[in-house]
Amino acid sequence: ERPQEEDGEQCQRMEAQRSEPPLPPGGQELLELLLRVQGGGRMEEQRSRPPTHTC
Repeated sequence: ERPQEEDGEQCQRMEAQRSEPPLPPGGQELLELLLRVQGGGRMEEQRSRPPTHTC
């Protein structure tokens, strides 16, 4: 048993939570709306095609 490995896993989990902050209820819909307005309908075209790379 190595406590260092456990601490490392906990650190990675914390970093993952920091990189992905929880969105408020309806936040995802708002983000999609903004993307649609900014993209001018380009996002829908990209969705129909297979994504070349994931950000």
